[in-house]
Amino acid sequence: MPLLTSLKCPDCGEITQTPRAVRPGETIPCDHCGGDIPIRPARKGSVEDAPVGASLEPDLLRELLDGEDAPPLARTGKPPKTSYHSVTNERLPAAAGTDQPFVRNPLAPAAASSKERLIGGKGVRFVGPREFMAAVLIAAVAGVVYFCFWGLHDVVKETEKAGDRFAKQKEEAIHSGSGSPGKKSAKGKASAPAPIVSQSRAEAGTPVRIGVTEVTIVRATRPGLTALPGSGGLTITLRIQNYDAKPITYYKKQLVLRDRSDPTKAHPLLGPPAENLTLAGKQIYDDVLEFGPTSMMSTLELDLPASGSDEKFQFSIPNKFIQTSQ
Repeated sequence: MPLLTSLKCPDCGEITQTPRAVRPGETIPCDHCGGDIPIRPARKGSVEDAPVGASLEPDLLRELLDGEDAPPLARTGKPPKTSYHSVTNERLPAAAGTDQPFVRNPLAPAAASSKERLIGGKGVRFVGPREFMAAVLIAAVAGVVYFCFWGLHDVVKETEKAGDRFAKQKEEAIHSGSGSPGKKSAKGKASAPAPIVSQSRAEAGTPVRIGVTEVTIVRATRPGLTALPGSGGLTITLRIQNYDAKPITYYKKQLVLRDRSDPTKAHPLLGPPAENLTLAGKQIYDDVLEFGPTSMMSTLELDLPASGSDEKFQFSIPNKFIQTSQ
């Protein structure tokens, strides 16, 4: 049985079979419409070398598909104009009347000159907003770093100032407390140590001397928990000694007692004098001061102006120093 060659008519699209050998350039009559079927030369290269659809240019691939789906041409006996003897990846000229440039295959790698403007073959979107947000973020980070730097700078400066103040107070306390040791009397007994001469706050019971005046908080008492309500407040015994032969002034009216936890809360003196007292030369005077009820949880502070000086006697009265009366 001879082999049959099947040919597709370009005019009617029907299949015609012939037993004769066909050669390129010949024409075979169609069995259905009578038109001529041209025999084209075979494609060069193997099937494996033919380009696949992913590597074709979009316009070229679209034109090939449109050519296959187009209706049959009229029976002219001439090869159709849409037939292709080979497939090429060369660029096609732009259509007449259009100014659009050639569009590359979206799946093809971008050229080196366009990598800055393309991501995966597509243009970068929102370039302006992205640049604006980047600038805002950089400015915000710079601002945070700036404020953190100056904040730490202020903290370091305050710490240095506090250290300097503490060192100065410690040095003054050392100098004020370093006096000549007590001298022995004729009987061999040591005399009382020299009083502290300082502006720092001394604890109650410690004598403090400014100029020719020495002040000591001898005692402090308050009613106990079992005392009747309204039975009294805090009582402080203050000893003032004049080491000079001349009189001095005891500024009792300017005396101030307050809580350390709340410096604005002052405890007024009950029955304050109309005038400040005058102490004669070499006089020792014990004064009993009465105040209203005070807090049993906080430390008290007492300030008394010194005679003949701008300094003040400054004492702290802790709870352990205050005795409780029944």
